[in-house]
Amino acid sequence: RRIASGFGFLKREAGFAIGETTLIAYNAADTYLRALAVGVLNTFRVSLLGIVLATVLGTLIGLARLSHNWLLSRLAGGYVETLRNVPLLVQLFFWYTVISDNLPGPRQALSPVPGVCLSNRGIALPVLHAHPAHVWMAAALVAGAIGPFLVALIMVAYSRLPGRIAVLALLLLFAPGSPVGALASATGLSVFDTIWGVVFVMVYVSASYTVLASAAAFHTVGQDLIEVSRSLGASPGEAFATVTLPLALRGIAAGAVLTWARSVSEIGGFLILAYTVYPAPPYGGPVTAPVSVFVYNLYQMGDLAGATAVASLLVLVAFVLFLVVRIGGSRLFPIAFGPGSVP
Repeated sequence: RRIASGFGFLKREAGFAIGETTLIAYNAADTYLRALAVGVLNTFRVSLLGIVLATVLGTLIGLARLSHNWLLSRLAGGYVETLRNVPLLVQLFFWYTVISDNLPGPRQALSPVPGVCLSNRGIALPVLHAHPAHVWMAAALVAGAIGPFLVALIMVAYSRLPGRIAVLALLLLFAPGSPVGALASATGLSVFDTIWGVVFVMVYVSASYTVLASAAAFHTVGQDLIEVSRSLGASPGEAFATVTLPLALRGIAAGAVLTWARSVSEIGGFLILAYTVYPAPPYGGPVTAPVSVFVYNLYQMGDLAGATAVASLLVLVAFVLFLVVRIGGSRLFPIAFGPGSVP
């Protein structure tokens, strides 16, 4: 095909502007190499929130898999098996089919109870008139949603996890026609073609990768160490914070690295929810796209050399990150990474 290979094009002038930059100044007269560096740094900045949320979610579900509660453990296992073994595109098309093809239009919407309507545009619920008390009601709702997970973390030393896991159809909730989707759009958190969509996809596809790593890490912590800590007067929460969690940090860190690698390399979810990222708070830059979509577009346009260069740069960055975590882990987490720290 006479396709030129090599990295010589990286020295040429890029000729396009990038509105948002991280650490590196950039203008249209700079080279492709500098543009790629800015893109990689922007991708890291965007993925940071997704990594944190996915790691927290994966750790909580990993704890749930260790529960003596049969239902809780099986629900956590089902979450992992479903998200790991079913391609994301299949999941997205499933929910799209359920919502768009099997529900009637707005004029023929189903009304299982008065005031509630189900249609192919989502779920319509009665809306309360604005009142100052609603702020406190929302705060109580958030506290009630987060509270059980915090209690579960405190009581993990006893391997008993209270609370329930509710399997939510997240895409259905965030549909533009649903109340949650409308509220998210009104508050600037719409997930479709926005920076929040990138974060949402990253968390959705990669959180399960932390589950197995965190569960295995918590399994390696000897029960005798927890009992010694309790015998010295530590409460269940203190035993977890000072013994269980520090010794499990190595496994959680390894899961976080896998979570990051999986989220950054995602493509299917971005093609559906965030193929193009338009300016929306907190992102105020020009129209852009995730790095995996950028590589895909280069390949589709026949720029095989450009796609290879960007992909190679991303692989190199990932390799360096893995080395940093592996070599520098003992300095960052001396207790978790020290030799012989885990019995």
